[in-house]
Amino acid sequence: MPNMKNLIAAGLIAGLSYSIPLCGQEPMPTTGAKTHSISQFDFTIPDTIFNFLGRSAREIKQAEVVKLALERGLPPKSARLRIREAEGVKFQAAASFIPTISPGLYLERTDGRVQGSFGELRDVEFNTVNPGIFLLYGLNPAETTYRMIAAGNRLESVRSGSREVENSSISEASVQFVDLQYAAVAIAVARELETNAGELLRISRARLKQGLGNEEDVYRSEANSVRAGREVLNRQIAFEHTTLLLAETLNLDPGTVLIPRPAALEPLELLGKDRLQEELIEAAQNTRPALESAQRDEEAAEAELAGERWRFFSPRFDLVYRLGTIGGQFNDQLREERLTLLASLDLSPVLWGRTRELKARYELSAVNTEMVLSRVQRNVQQAYREYLNAGNQMSLAVSGIESAEAALRISKSRFTAGLGLAVEVIEAQKELAEARLGYYFAAALYNKAQIRLLFETGEIEPAVFSSP
Repeated sequence: MPNMKNLIAAGLIAGLSYSIPLCGQEPMPTTGAKTHSISQFDFTIPDTIFNFLGRSAREIKQAEVVKLALERGLPPKSARLRIREAEGVKFQAAASFIPTISPGLYLERTDGRVQGSFGELRDVEFNTVNPGIFLLYGLNPAETTYRMIAAGNRLESVRSGSREVENSSISEASVQFVDLQYAAVAIAVARELETNAGELLRISRARLKQGLGNEEDVYRSEANSVRAGREVLNRQIAFEHTTLLLAETLNLDPGTVLIPRPAALEPLELLGKDRLQEELIEAAQNTRPALESAQRDEEAAEAELAGERWRFFSPRFDLVYRLGTIGGQFNDQLREERLTLLASLDLSPVLWGRTRELKARYELSAVNTEMVLSRVQRNVQQAYREYLNAGNQMSLAVSGIESAEAALRISKSRFTAGLGLAVEVIEAQKELAEARLGYYFAAALYNKAQIRLLFETGEIEPAVFSSP
């Protein structure tokens, strides 16, 4: 009778197991060399996982994310406005070469002796109000020239800083898109676990009803089902939080719900080829906008200091041309022209303090350039290590999937032979699902490490994410 009871139990469990969705039911690979391509571990994500959103959602690709980040993002808009501001400063420096026209009125009182055209002296006393126009042209050539050079370098510094902001926006939005893909995969995995937990609960209750199980297994299965349902809710909340962050980065309506396309997370090859760390550091030194911005700012500070020093040694020229009238009565006005040229040196003590200030600013900008260069080199090294470590994690995750698949095959074989229980099959399914989630987590780290590496080298651009 015990043997008959075991056979009945095995037959009952086998009959119930036909409806269990088994993870990894793809055909067993043939013998030979194995490749760790993403297609071998593809995990289908049905669109039904997004039904919990309950409202219309917008599908979005990574290339569109990058485009919207540049067009609608607030940091790039602010950077473009700073460029316009710097252009205005440069125009002001160039306008120093343009004479100033000042129309006005002369109010003069003459009381005493004046010298006539032929040298005679006469005693006069009269008041006149005469209309006229001033044409003023004051210029320190050396100071103005260096001021224009400084304004030009400052403009280029701001432009490089703007490109740095744009690159940062591309990087941030791209990383958030990868996070959104991972959040979608996590929901699919949690749903699979929930389904498996439901099947385990159904089998436990059926076995108890047939007198082949016990209440403890039913209670454990119920608790496991509740935990699986709670995990689904947590993953859905995480997805909503991630999509809100991405919508905020893209400056979209807060109510916009974004669904990644493709929803499946695949490891990307954004670097194009295997590159050494030294090559990446050299690329960063040549193309990183933040470093170029610091260098241009240093050149601008140097030009400002040179211009201020030249104020001590280079004279300032003031040319005043006055065109007006002269006469004792309003009805007796005659045309008058005067041209005056003045040359002067500005020896004000204030300039000494200003020179010391600009010298310190120049030295500070030189130190800042060194700091930026050091930071760029360090960040490239860190990003490169993250990139390599993420690749190693993917290899380990692949091994984990292979082990979980082997465990599932063994559990399934034992169950088919009547030597195991359905619980073992469900647990093996859970382990395989967790191994898949670990693989995609490593894939997300791999993609984000490449994005950061491209940002640190200054090579990140929309074309990198364009669909083939």
